[in-house]
Amino acid sequence: MKVCPDCSTTYPDEFLFCPLDAKALLQFQTAAREAAAEARERAAGAAHEDGAERELPSPATAVSPPEDEPETTADPEIRVGATVHGRYGLERRLGGGPLGEVFEAVDLEEQSRWAFKVLRRDQLQDHLPPGRFARQAEPLTALRHPGLAGVREVGETEDGSPFLVLELVRGTDPFELSQPVSLDKVCGLGREVAEALAALHAFGTIHGDLKPRHIILTPQGSWKLLDVGLTPVLEALAPPDAVAGTPGYLAPERLRRDCRDQWADPRSDLYSLGVVLHELLAGRLPATERPAIPVLRPGPRIPESFQRLVLALLDPDPEARPGSAREVAEVLAAVQEEISARPAVALPTPERQYPRHPRRAASGPVDWPAARLFSRRLDVQGKTVGCVAFSPDGQVLAGAGDDGVVRLWGPGSDQALAELAGHDGPVHAVAFSPAAPLLASGGRDGTVRLWDPRTSCLLATLAGHTGAVCTAAFSRDGRTLVTSGSGQEVWLWDATTGRPRRTLGSAEPVTAAGLSPGGREVVYGTAGGMLEIVDLETLRTRIGFRAHRQAVTAVVFSPDGSLVASASVDRTLRIWSAETGERTAVLTGHPQAVSALAFHPAGTLLATGGLDGAVRLWDPEAGKLQETLPVASSCVTSVVFSPAGDALAAGTDRPSVEMWGVA
Repeated sequence: MKVCPDCSTTYPDEFLFCPLDAKALLQFQTAAREAAAEARERAAGAAHEDGAERELPSPATAVSPPEDEPETTADPEIRVGATVHGRYGLERRLGGGPLGEVFEAVDLEEQSRWAFKVLRRDQLQDHLPPGRFARQAEPLTALRHPGLAGVREVGETEDGSPFLVLELVRGTDPFELSQPVSLDKVCGLGREVAEALAALHAFGTIHGDLKPRHIILTPQGSWKLLDVGLTPVLEALAPPDAVAGTPGYLAPERLRRDCRDQWADPRSDLYSLGVVLHELLAGRLPATERPAIPVLRPGPRIPESFQRLVLALLDPDPEARPGSAREVAEVLAAVQEEISARPAVALPTPERQYPRHPRRAASGPVDWPAARLFSRRLDVQGKTVGCVAFSPDGQVLAGAGDDGVVRLWGPGSDQALAELAGHDGPVHAVAFSPAAPLLASGGRDGTVRLWDPRTSCLLATLAGHTGAVCTAAFSRDGRTLVTSGSGQEVWLWDATTGRPRRTLGSAEPVTAAGLSPGGREVVYGTAGGMLEIVDLETLRTRIGFRAHRQAVTAVVFSPDGSLVASASVDRTLRIWSAETGERTAVLTGHPQAVSALAFHPAGTLLATGGLDGAVRLWDPEAGKLQETLPVASSCVTSVVFSPAGDALAAGTDRPSVEMWGVA
């Protein structure tokens, strides 16, 4: 098996180049990786035998039943409809797990509503003395802070099961909000949580199980912590060496046996807060096996001060973390002020749309490929030019590649008119806005850059991707930009402000994406061969199906939006009905992976490129090969028609752009 050194995608041994970024593939050391995995498993097993990683499941104080949380299999000791001590009537189950159940309860005397958490005795220490839990948890009833869900009462049911009566908090957790969460809202969440933690720590206890499900945005717009102070009580009453907490959010010292006596250090909560902030900013937990790029890179979206704070919170050494939650809150307040003081990004406003239809000659439409073609080559010294795009008027060609520079060529010119430098590493995608003087480029550094092609000025840098950006496309009205890369999401940006609108998550790594002609739907392909068409108004997948046996390398709508064409590592090009998802044609002929495709503006022709170093022209309706255009390279990574349909350009793994035109 081989692997791409840039995007880490794996391929069979017969492949020489990655179809996503044209990099030469390296032999994948499968045996070494398996040996390392076995070593990690042995180390984890030894730690488990020592009791260092025995996990005590965390009781979630949920205010609505989590959809992904199954009912417990053991018979509960108390059920809906029961009345506890003649005062609390349990009306409905809110959630629960191995440790116990959470119900919505009504106080029959005051007619007020509360969350009632009852614990399972068999999950606590054997022969726990009566009243021990109440004595341990009673101090929590004195804790008062607007950011902490209060504890009203603790006690034991008639049959001796420990319970707590908690403030009933209704709202949503951070990951139920529209993604991506705005940077200002992430800062606000972090500041309010830090202020609540400061009050909790001043009270003399810690949270111990801080995670997104325990952070709730109330209808009043403030954040509130659930299950405050409960974890230390549970751990004190649980069997020896049990760890109350959620893997992924626990501070490293919580799992070390030699530090078990000091685990209640408040800085363990600060680590968990850092994990939550990292997950909101980067879309994933900070622990990654293969971080291709820094996921928390400072820039226009993430201020450097914010990045330094999050990385400090995640330091494995508690002494290196901030000294207190109050200090964290002060830093986040300053970051919020910095964000609010930023000037608005000045991007060109979409004003017009260029003609949608290809230019027609006096004698009729341009007829590919029957018309006489001429070829042309644009050379670049020393670097590959793997991605290309035409401007809306067809007068400028953009190309970029390994040196991170976007070059612009004019008609008939062999010398670049301008060179746009700014990316840190190779550029994998370029796209012009159809309605404004705006050029987008995406690269291995995980950023999207917006340029004014008239002045060569960098207008904005869009940060948010946690991996390389491999595809970029504008909507026809120029107001939406869609990008995808090596992560598991598609990003939608407001092309008039440079701000992210939302992300679309995928169960598999996204390898290609495109917009419908009207800009109302997104189609994306995955590393597992899936295709999904998503309605951008409802955010629902309208069509989803397994389109290829291997990774999708390119996907595009036809100019009229009726068809979707997809290319794959499996050496096939397939055409589908955009309305029903029914396959209309399978085009075979590429001896190796198909890496690029593009529709002619008239929709009557389809161009493809592959690892065999040739561009092929197909009749998409008949599903037949029309012509093969040889290229002086071993891999074609992108193809594009001019808006008028009278020229075709191809990016390759060589330092040149191949072009063909109608004479």
